[in-house]
Amino acid sequence: MITLKHKFLATIIIDGQILPNSWDLNIDMVPNPTESTHDISVVTDRVNVWIESMLDNSMLVGPADMHLLKEMPCPFSIGVHPLPDEPYDRMVAICLYTKLSAIMEKKMFINSIWLESYQSQGISHTYTSEDGDADLLKHLAEPGNEEFASYWYRKDPVFFRVDDAGMELKEQTWGELGLALREEEDGKVVPMRFKPRIIPGDKGDDIA
Repeated sequence: MITLKHKFLATIIIDGQILPNSWDLNIDMVPNPTESTHDISVVTDRVNVWIESMLDNSMLVGPADMHLLKEMPCPFSIGVHPLPDEPYDRMVAICLYTKLSAIMEKKMFINSIWLESYQSQGISHTYTSEDGDADLLKHLAEPGNEEFASYWYRKDPVFFRVDDAGMELKEQTWGELGLALREEEDGKVVPMRFKPRIIPGDKGDDIA
């Protein structure tokens, strides 16, 4: 068992209120014994990079507020992650379980995610593989909101950025960040170097 521990900050919109929030996050993972140490190490790095560069200091919003952000200019620039329901901690935990599972491409498996936020006033949430694994999220989306569930199934490090020019989906691949898995091409194994070059993410940082 491998455990990753993180803290991250985000702004949430719930019931029309804009609230700052912070979370403690524990991720218990099990390596796939049939996969290489190289690929297991790479997907672990992916998880750390995504949390630290794209989740931290972002905005988490539900469907109604996502539609609102798309329609109005924003006086500030921030990365946005849309959820298929309002960003209460249980929904955040399920979305993170789904996204991180996709990022790891079955090189590792998540046993559980534990999440506790400042706004939850001491109530923590745990989501495990026995609760429905990564399949649950798509069943929680209301009709018309399926796209906001599908967003979390993408393995690539994508996110929305909103600013005074509007909203744009920032797309990139793990290969572009130097975090591709080892692939066979023409019978040869091509190792990838770890040299991330990330589109300015939720922190507005460049990593070179």
